[in-house]
Amino acid sequence: MLVIILCQVQVRAANSPCGYHDLTSNLINQTSQASWAGWIERLSGETSVEIGGQLNQVILTRYSPAMFGGYPNSRGFQYVLEQVRNWYPDSQIEIDPYHPYPSTNPDVTWYNLVVTIPGSVFPQEEVLLTAHLDSIVTGYGENPHLYAPGAEDNASGSAALLEAARIFRYYQFNRTIRFIWFTGEEQGLLGSKAFVMDHPVEKIVGVINLDMFGYDSDNDGCFELHVGNLPASQTVGQCFDQSISDFAPGLKRKFITSVMDRSDHAPFWSKGIGAVEVLENYGGYYTISSNTCTIQEDRNPSYHRYTDTITNLNLTSGFEIVKASLAALSGLAEPLGLRGPVLSVKSNASGTTLSWVLVPGASRYHVNRSERGCSSGMEYYAETTSTEYLDTPPPSSSFYFYTIEALDGNGFVFAPLSNCAPLPFSITLPWIHRE
Repeated sequence: MLVIILCQVQVRAANSPCGYHDLTSNLINQTSQASWAGWIERLSGETSVEIGGQLNQVILTRYSPAMFGGYPNSRGFQYVLEQVRNWYPDSQIEIDPYHPYPSTNPDVTWYNLVVTIPGSVFPQEEVLLTAHLDSIVTGYGENPHLYAPGAEDNASGSAALLEAARIFRYYQFNRTIRFIWFTGEEQGLLGSKAFVMDHPVEKIVGVINLDMFGYDSDNDGCFELHVGNLPASQTVGQCFDQSISDFAPGLKRKFITSVMDRSDHAPFWSKGIGAVEVLENYGGYYTISSNTCTIQEDRNPSYHRYTDTITNLNLTSGFEIVKASLAALSGLAEPLGLRGPVLSVKSNASGTTLSWVLVPGASRYHVNRSERGCSSGMEYYAETTSTEYLDTPPPSSSFYFYTIEALDGNGFVFAPLSNCAPLPFSITLPWIHRE
């Protein structure tokens, strides 16, 4: 049964539209280097954050024993959870517990964080974007409980997931998307191993794992794409390659087909699931299928050190990898369109009728209105569960502009604001004053 399901999924993956797509281009345009870098700064303790309603909190370490051991300087998991709760209802968020040391210390519990965007056409097929949230330092005299900034390893990947989660919620896709922040990676891929043991994996079409890709001292844009030798992984790797060509053509990469099992893609490989690992130009003795890089090794000397801070990263090269990653994820998931409503307005003597197409997942809509135009003075005006709203005629001296927001059952605004539609001037109405 497992083999049959995997073959069926692979056929669809092979036909995935990973080339240029206007919707993917629109999605990529919603992110920025500054936004991605801002998440890195906050996750690695460069800037303070608000956690649990408390201002001026600093995440000094994301070491798993500290994050889940009550250390006040290590609240990275809580911070990320609070961010995604601003964007998604609880029904789409999974706080996934696991026991990292079940035989020696079964009372210890750590957590992965999973956010799901259900597919609109093929929800049973899943595409994963993953990264490990945890950090570590291993140098002499360094204490990971106290300070392990991990700006590249792996705030770079965790920040990319935050950008993806922030933006992708506005779009519909054929397939289901899961964003997963693993923990316990630095202790031996504990979080990802627990995930593949506790969750059905046969429906996963492909996995893109982002781990430590922000360092590029020679500014050549080179990174490693670890694809391994599974046929299903080749499909994901080829999709990523196409996304580089279409959305980040300045990048160079090593397409590596030998097995590197030191990150969270490896447990998926062990289950026969197609996955790729995105990594800095770390170098090593690997089988390279194709190579557009010129320098064979450019390792971050701050790997697992106190000095793994954002000041030592190449944000320009790193952000190009973010764009390629998000484009590959969009292509594998097959974008359908924006989730936001498209508003049209018609008027007659009875008033103004606003209408829009049903937004999947919306339980109600907010009608916003302004007398000053689309860019100012827009305020909440009314709420409706319908996809149509009749506004009464304005005073003869007024002229209204409208937008619509879609809300889910928990009151979250989960789709982009509609277009701004004015009451049309072209209709002659008794209550519109004309000179």
